[in-house]
Amino acid sequence: MKYADEVLISSPFISSNDLLFDLLQRSIKITIICRLSPPASPDFFNKVLPYLNSKKQIIVYDDDTLHAKIYFFKRKNKPISAIIGSSNFTNNGLSINKEMNVQIRTNLRGIQQYFDYLIKNSYCILTKDTIDYYQSFYKQPEISKRFRRAKINQDLVRSYESMIERFYIAKGLLEKDLNKKIGLPFTYVFDCFCHFFKVAMIDQYRLKEFSRFNKNTLIKYFKIFLDEYFDKEEIEWRKRKLKLSKEIISNINYVSEKKLKTFFLQIHSVSNGSGNGERKKMIKKINARILRELLRNIVESDLSMAQKYSLALTAKENNGWHVKYLGKSAIGEIPGWLLPSEYPIKNDKFIFVLDFFKV
Repeated sequence: MKYADEVLISSPFISSNDLLFDLLQRSIKITIICRLSPPASPDFFNKVLPYLNSKKQIIVYDDDTLHAKIYFFKRKNKPISAIIGSSNFTNNGLSINKEMNVQIRTNLRGIQQYFDYLIKNSYCILTKDTIDYYQSFYKQPEISKRFRRAKINQDLVRSYESMIERFYIAKGLLEKDLNKKIGLPFTYVFDCFCHFFKVAMIDQYRLKEFSRFNKNTLIKYFKIFLDEYFDKEEIEWRKRKLKLSKEIISNINYVSEKKLKTFFLQIHSVSNGSGNGERKKMIKKINARILRELLRNIVESDLSMAQKYSLALTAKENNGWHVKYLGKSAIGEIPGWLLPSEYPIKNDKFIFVLDFFKV
């Protein structure tokens, strides 16, 4: 991507991911070929549609004949390289699943010919009419049997899925402005931005909630935050959090009870009451074994994070994983601190900022 001025992607399955929105805002030519099939939903395609133009297009198949996963890079109409393998252009395919891909740099003419063939035999270019057509037969994927046994709130699943799509838009637009020397994942920095934007920047710049999403406005205030608010003290504090999180994620079964409870003390881990003294008292009451089991479920279960989020808020008598004193913000933050390359730190200020900018 650093050298290409044109990218062609063939991926049967596509979903919201930060790389997609990074690509869509670059001043390069992009062609994505995919199916009208879950995990892509009509709502997802509607979010992508405003980014499409004469240089950026999505070409769709309305059947299951498309199976090739190819990422093809060109410059000045000449092939640079191609990545071919098992990874779909989804967040899972790019960062979570156990995939295998090979990069090639020679004999690339045949790949261009294959893309020409795929485009010629496709259903059509994605438009509003295409999305309406997809809506007519789209069916939400069924949840797994294990998950179905739990009497969970489906609204929690849908809200987490919607939230994470919105986060990938923000990440795709903003991550490139991050100084890699900082040594922090984007998720940690964006959490800090959400804090300062809510408690300080709105007043300083006399901002009112925006009526529609404008990517340039979001980028503008994120850059201001990096220049004026994100100081050394904040960076060092978050580096310590990152170190603790890495210790936990690499050794959930044996990390000390002290470190385990320190982690929970540093997130929104009390669903009632306030103050650090109250938190300590509540967390001290929880058996460390129960906390370990919750983290193992959230990190290691092969359910989607939206499903795991809802199960962690569902009572045990309803086949859920809920732990006393851990509310929505606590559960929403756990994936972001422990798996920051994949998930956001979800809490009230995070949702506030997404809503404020109409992401």
